[in-house]
Amino acid sequence: AYREHARELIEKHGSEDEWKTLMEIDDVMAETLYFGLTNVNFNFDEHIAQLMKVGNAGVKVMDLLSELHTKALGIPTPVEVTQNKAEGKGILVSGHNLDMLEKLLKRIEERGLSDTINVYTHSEMLSAHGYPHLRKYKNLKGNIGKAWFDQTDVFSKWNGTCVVNTNCIVPPKKKATYVDRLYNYKIVGVEGTKKIKNNDFSELIEQTLSLPDVKFE
Repeated sequence: AYREHARELIEKHGSEDEWKTLMEIDDVMAETLYFGLTNVNFNFDEHIAQLMKVGNAGVKVMDLLSELHTKALGIPTPVEVTQNKAEGKGILVSGHNLDMLEKLLKRIEERGLSDTINVYTHSEMLSAHGYPHLRKYKNLKGNIGKAWFDQTDVFSKWNGTCVVNTNCIVPPKKKATYVDRLYNYKIVGVEGTKKIKNNDFSELIEQTLSLPDVKFE
């Protein structure tokens, strides 16, 4: 997930060294898949060495993503965020793809709907409120719910639309009432939900406008 987010941002914000780092991370991922899937290496020490490579690549990709987030969205600072308070037409975003969130906020602004549609964060998306570039969007409001594990409960109580990105989907229960209002992004997928393709948020925005004002208890 972190590698995917870094790739989304590096095209516009990355330096030559950061591109090199991304390639090194990709090489470790490809090598590890080859190492593991072929099932021809039975040397314990070499398996441990490969695991250490994976761990090092994990640290590298987190550092890379942090640098790219700062370049794209500014240096994050502490900020007070309202909790479980909602008003107006509402979209609830869960996951940690900040680039997707910024694109959604920008599209709402471009359509002149910033005073009509409010965007709220859930779970790992809470960190979005700390970035100055995202805070400039006046319709980025508060946070709803807690960590990812309460997603089905929170979405069941939320009467607006919901978006899940990254690897943060909790499969809805069979009798879930929110599936028709649930949108997924890129790799995320659940039967009966709607997929956002090519960063086209039109259907999400239109459905949000058609729903009653949000309330959360």
